Amino acid sequence: MTLSRLLYSFGALLALSGPALVTGAAADDMDTCHDASGDAAIAACARAINSGRLTGNDLASAYYNRGIEYDAKGDSDRAIADFNEAIRLNPKSANTYNNRCKAYNDKGDHDHAIADCDDAIRLSPSFAFAYFNRGVAYRHKGDLDRAIADYDQAIRLDPKYLEAYNNRCKTYGDKGDTDHAIADCSEAIRLNANYALAYVNRGSAYSKAHDLDHAIADYDQAIRLDPNAASTYNDRGIAYRNKGDLDHAIADYDQAIRLDPKFFFAYDNRGIAYRSKGNLDHALADYDQAIGLNPRFVDAYINRGNAHASKRELDRAIADYDQAIRLDPNASLAIKNRAIAVSMQKH
Repeated sequence: MTLSRLLYSFGALLALSGPALVTGAAADDMDTCHDASGDAAIAACARAINSGRLTGNDLASAYYNRGIEYDAKGDSDRAIADFNEAIRLNPKSANTYNNRCKAYNDKGDHDHAIADCDDAIRLSPSFAFAYFNRGVAYRHKGDLDRAIADYDQAIRLDPKYLEAYNNRCKTYGDKGDTDHAIADCSEAIRLNANYALAYVNRGSAYSKAHDLDHAIADYDQAIRLDPNAASTYNDRGIAYRNKGDLDHAIADYDQAIRLDPKFFFAYDNRGIAYRSKGNLDHALADYDQAIGLNPRFVDAYINRGNAHASKRELDRAIADYDQAIRLDPNASLAIKNRAIAVSMQKH
């Protein structure tokens, strides 16, 4: 059984575990479906489902377990389809609603996620993981107070729920409440000193609090624990840039890009660092790359426009500001800088 399945189930798999009265090859497939992971589990679940030997909760269990494995592979649509069948066969399984909630969150469909977690909580009011997943959905919808309330409840139900502390840390950071954010990530780290993501999120909170030395120290520790996380190098690069240490910032963006060559944020950030050093050609090349990877990246158009303006290439600057405004008519910086560039053309 995969660790992800254990996490998703959060101890509530008993309602769906099997086989019960199934025998022969179907029983062997159900054992593999339940105990294995990845493609082996998916194949075994499919054989069990297609055998015609399963009914009721046994069939629901096969769909459920295959849905878990599809979700672990990032195939949210197939996961949701399997959870649909499991719920049709067993509509009183809080665990299946909770995992479909998670799959909808993974897909970005947070309204459906909330509805499913509501059902999971209705069926099992003490289900901490359902509160956690609903908190994830509320945070992504920008309803930060409801997200925090759900993380609060998850923690009340499970005071050692380090992922809930970590996510509440992130959400307090979103609200600008850096003191509460730092306290929550510190608690997550106390519970698990090797939890890299908590160091990343505490580093982010320290950065927002303008405590850049503590931020960099946390990013350092996160990188020691997970040296292949491109986003952490990018975040540390931002902290170095805000300290004025542009060389260290560029080195971190370089590493982020080596680890993830399609990381358009890192190209944009490296472009900002190069422009701050006065290296406009390198900056423009990075902005070009960021826009090539994400043609709807408003900030990159603004930043490229700024670099063109610094080179007195005002027509190109205005074209970039125009594109930023087309993508986001409320992009105030693009509107302001376009007006400045137009004024510079007249003089």
